[in-house]
Amino acid sequence: DSTRNMVRQYASLYALVEGTTAIKNVGQDFQGIEAATLAAAGSVKAAGKDMEFINGIVDQMGLNLKDTTDAFVKFKFAAAGKISQEAGEDLFTSLSMFGTSLKVGNEDMKRAQKAIIQMVSKGKIMAKNSLAL
Repeated sequence: DSTRNMVRQYASLYALVEGTTAIKNVGQDFQGIEAATLAAAGSVKAAGKDMEFINGIVDQMGLNLKDTTDAFVKFKFAAAGKISQEAGEDLFTSLSMFGTSLKVGNEDMKRAQKAIIQMVSKGKIMAKNSLAL
């Protein structure tokens, strides 16, 4: 009986420590999201609008908040001065909708986002031929 109680206490302590660590990690993730969004937007007001946009996409399409925010922030930095905010949001939304409707996996979606980010930053649409002759 005492061994069983001791095991329960250790299990409870372990669960408490793991839960606390998970909460801390989530808090750090949200701080990172806020900081990155603010850096990309340039002002608190613009960052708030960007977060509303991101949250809308995440809610509507069931995407991962951290990954979507990371991709959008990188996209916003790449698109700065090249396309309008509205055009950028339309492009990002279209890509997200395309990936969601085709049930594209997380890694493939990240690659597609990276490709769009690179094309926008260079101002050119390019493809690398991977066929070996």
